[in-house]
Amino acid sequence: MKRVAGFRRLDAVQPDNRRLSSMARGSVIISILTLSLAQPISLGAQAISVNAVAISANHSLLGDPLVGAGISLRTAGPGSSRRFHLDIERVEGQAERFAVPCAGLIEPGTCAAENVRDDARLTSANAGVAVRLFGGRRVGLAFTTDLTLASVRVDTRAVASGQRLRATKGMWGGSFGAAMTATPVARMPLALELAAGIGGLLPINHVAVADGYTPFEESFGFTRARLGLVWHL
Repeated sequence: MKRVAGFRRLDAVQPDNRRLSSMARGSVIISILTLSLAQPISLGAQAISVNAVAISANHSLLGDPLVGAGISLRTAGPGSSRRFHLDIERVEGQAERFAVPCAGLIEPGTCAAENVRDDARLTSANAGVAVRLFGGRRVGLAFTTDLTLASVRVDTRAVASGQRLRATKGMWGGSFGAAMTATPVARMPLALELAAGIGGLLPINHVAVADGYTPFEESFGFTRARLGLVWHL
């Protein structure tokens, strides 16, 4: 806390996630390598899935968990062990903290710490490849890797004073994990899929704002779980 000409500089709690930078960058590297090594997939069998999504992020402003929904388009060549997928997801969450609901140069004694509520929203687009590790008539298991573009927004409101803060940021990153599919009835084009993975997000660009509120200038890790219904076209 620094005093400047009768004022003090207060930065609303901004988590230090530098230790997570290696995880985020590692996830991106694995995703890029997997996608670059994958051979082009000729268009063949296609499928659409609708998913319930839950994300746990290592960031104090993002409610744990963030929950929402997503839709996915998949395609794979005939007899191929790989499939390409494109996902769109949106998750939301809420969290409560005890923090200073102000940022920048604040006159001493005018902004005390109090209970605050964070309303978070994360919207993402993922492109990736799944490589089949095992596939039977009813059950399949695949390794998955994704590259991600995301937009995060958090609206913070102080419960007592009503003070408000808003943080928005464009992020990018990667993830890897596994997906298991089960086909209850062999003759029906429907399957259940359970997927889980870990990854990280980094800011697309760094903005140095003096006395600004910039809680997403550092990378952070996350885990994601999906439960979906897949319709084979």
